[in-house]
Amino acid sequence: MDRKSGSSIFISLSQKEFILLSAAFVMATVQNMTIFASIFYLRDVFSATTSVIGLFSSLGSIAYFAGCFLLKPLQKKIPERISLFISSTGMGTFVLCLLFAEKLRNVFFFYGCLFIILALFWPSLMGWLSSGSEGSLLGKRLSRFNIAWTLGAFTGPFAAGYLVEKDVGLPLIIAAMGFFLLGFGILFGTYKSIQTNDSFEAPTTLQGDPGKGMRYACWIGLFGCYILYGILIAVLPIYLRDNLGFRESFSGILLFLRGIFSVVIFYFLGRFSGWHYKKRQMIWTHVGITVMAFLFIFFHQMWVFILLTSTYGVLFSISYANSLFHGVAGSENRSGRMAVHEGVLTAGMVAGASVSGFLLQTFGVQAVFLFAGGALILVVIAQLFLTGNQGNDAKTFFPL
Repeated sequence: MDRKSGSSIFISLSQKEFILLSAAFVMATVQNMTIFASIFYLRDVFSATTSVIGLFSSLGSIAYFAGCFLLKPLQKKIPERISLFISSTGMGTFVLCLLFAEKLRNVFFFYGCLFIILALFWPSLMGWLSSGSEGSLLGKRLSRFNIAWTLGAFTGPFAAGYLVEKDVGLPLIIAAMGFFLLGFGILFGTYKSIQTNDSFEAPTTLQGDPGKGMRYACWIGLFGCYILYGILIAVLPIYLRDNLGFRESFSGILLFLRGIFSVVIFYFLGRFSGWHYKKRQMIWTHVGITVMAFLFIFFHQMWVFILLTSTYGVLFSISYANSLFHGVAGSENRSGRMAVHEGVLTAGMVAGASVSGFLLQTFGVQAVFLFAGGALILVVIAQLFLTGNQGNDAKTFFPL
């Protein structure tokens, strides 16, 4: 791949990088379609309560978190393309099993299996995609990746919102087909590049570990950011429909808008490197997310939901990019760092979805966002503590 890519982040794509970015888009689309449709599937088919739906969403996150570490030894033994194929086709199989399950406990089981095997996909793809790059080149590759998966992350719920209104099982059937097509597309699409050695540059590393000082603060920030994200994707759609009378498609539109704004910011973050290793932008980002959480307590009009969700999309992308970039910068163990990144965001999703489901059913929506705001205040305090005695170069006393 040509390093002289200028200011654009969309030129000089190798065949392999194009395939991996396309795979990220498709996986994010069908994965988020499955997540979004599943909560309505449980509600309408099994009459599940919001607490059960919150636990259901948490199960997927917990299973993925466990899979990131349990399947890590397997990822080292099999080629990335095989890992991506097994994950994609396995997920398609488990979605079909979920649809044919007649008991709620079986739905939980297959949903957990689905997310365990998902752990073979993202760390492998992200590690493979970022191999052999540092500095601005790393920033550009990660920006392309962020744009690809974010486009899928809002396309999936947006489409599922309309499909659920026609038939609650329809988006799950389409998602299963997408998983299978993705798996075989990766398997055969990367075969030629493997045979012709269409690889990225030889790995290059910077002197030392420049991302080390901000890594922990960025991971903590991502955890807090995903607490609110877990609420928006797992609990808020049910509240909007059952309590405020909005259609399912409105929830899809909200997530669509979040994704649109995230894509725009990811694009600009890929073009500029001035935010690299700068702690102030990281801290102010999470102060902003904290404010968003508290504003959700007081305003419940349609236009306010649109405004807050769109603003959250901007701040979300900055938090995610900070964790992704500073987590892998200077590291040779990219897949391992990616697994930690994925584990951290999953833990935030678990906290957001499980706790908020219980709070919504027991105390109401105000308690949900009060919990999120309180957690984010602690996140900002932790970030200030971790970076308070450090300059922007951010050396740290932590060992990892």
